[in-house]
Amino acid sequence: MTRTAYNVTAINETVGRLISGSPAPFVLFVDSNLFPAKILATDFQPADSLDVWYDDAANGGLHWPATLDYIAPVNYFNMTVPAGIHSPDALTFRALLVRKALIADRGFLDERFISVSGALKAWVHRSIYEGILFQPVDWNAAPSVRADETIPAEDQHRFIKFRFGAKWLKWSLMRSVLTGASSVGAARRSYQAIRSQQPAAKVPPRNHQAWRTMELPENASRVTVLIPTIERYPYMTTVLRLLEKQTIIPFEVIVIDQTPRADRKPGLFEGFERIGLRYFTLDEAGQCRSRNFGLQQAKGDYILFIDDDVEMDADLIERHLRCMHYFNADVSAGVADEVGAGPVPPDYSFIRLSDVFPTNNCMIRRAVLKKSGLFDMAYDRGQRADGDLGARIYKTGARMILNPEIRLLHYHAPRGGLRTHNVRRVTFASSRQFITHFRLPHVSELYFGFQHETERQRHEAKLLTLLGTFSIRGSRMKKILKVLLATVRIPSFLLTLSKRKAAAESMLGKYPQIPALDPSDNPHR
Repeated sequence: MTRTAYNVTAINETVGRLISGSPAPFVLFVDSNLFPAKILATDFQPADSLDVWYDDAANGGLHWPATLDYIAPVNYFNMTVPAGIHSPDALTFRALLVRKALIADRGFLDERFISVSGALKAWVHRSIYEGILFQPVDWNAAPSVRADETIPAEDQHRFIKFRFGAKWLKWSLMRSVLTGASSVGAARRSYQAIRSQQPAAKVPPRNHQAWRTMELPENASRVTVLIPTIERYPYMTTVLRLLEKQTIIPFEVIVIDQTPRADRKPGLFEGFERIGLRYFTLDEAGQCRSRNFGLQQAKGDYILFIDDDVEMDADLIERHLRCMHYFNADVSAGVADEVGAGPVPPDYSFIRLSDVFPTNNCMIRRAVLKKSGLFDMAYDRGQRADGDLGARIYKTGARMILNPEIRLLHYHAPRGGLRTHNVRRVTFASSRQFITHFRLPHVSELYFGFQHETERQRHEAKLLTLLGTFSIRGSRMKKILKVLLATVRIPSFLLTLSKRKAAAESMLGKYPQIPALDPSDNPHR
């Protein structure tokens, strides 16, 4: 056992000595008033995919710097989780186990932070987006929060500079002054202290490989594939043919056809006995009602959500199952390559904890839905249905893994889907491509804010939306024209947002409407 002073430099120096002077593969951090043997005696197996284990600090741990609200107000990791739910943002040194190899390869606390709390939060956030996986462990450590455990304002802005860049540092400083969180003088002093400091050099993300060759258990193949469809029969037929070629054949495929009665072609769905096709029709179209109906019918232990206009490799189901079992995941989120949308962002190019729940390529343990509930009917003809369910799943403490090695091609067919309800006419991708496209949140997206965001986060999300209307990719002239046109249209944007916010608030009188799976339900009925 080695004691250390509670400051960034001392902790780093002590850890450095432990790494070089001890053959043990881990470093265990505990609060001085906790008895380490209680933790060391805990029976748990350190899975190869994991590097960090921590005790539940939900009853007293610090969360992300408040400045993160200015930058990422709607991110899953920035949401408040219920008491007792494990979340990496509440991690502290009170009971923490870290692989020495992780620290040796990637470094530890950044000594430019003036507080341990700020340096630790920056390390955790950086680690998440380098593919480091965290595991909560029930060590039953008594709550112990230091009285001086706060994140100074300067470190809160330093966190933004190092994690998001200089542009967002200026934005966070401006917002902190305008919201009264900081005085002009304090913001200026923070800027002077931080502006010349550069983020640490990027390191390659954690390379998770062993999941690809994991031997699956015999009972790992009961997969229900759930596909709602509207007026997309040519695409739908292609999807079914590809499912017949999977290396692990689905236990069942449930198709919910919402095409108008006069245009339906049920004969197209005959002859797919090999994949256990079950064909249902709904006269009233809606993405939530159709998926909820399918989930109530499902008999598989795993549910694979895909759209009706995708193409996939033959091992899509197998890869999802390997990911689920290797990482002990509740959710395996793949990536969809969108036709015409360009490459996926860098943060979606390696395996990490997931902050998305994409229903065009996602597998989930059916049992998890008994905790979270199904799709909220508020989104039946709007956007963020998958985001809302994903947020509720995240708040149950479920392990969600983003795996971009599980990919499919998403065509975004020109008719059918949400376009039937006059939604998704303008997407984020199109707003960055076309001068006349401006992406404003749909009513259901604002309703999402009332369900999952604080008032402050909702306000900051609105400002970021307006800021985004000035953005476009392309030539300098194209960018100038976009800025000019957006500036002229700001009054109309504000009026539109006001009307949509009022409509979202009115939804609160009727929603949420979240059907539940019966906890005693037997999926093998």
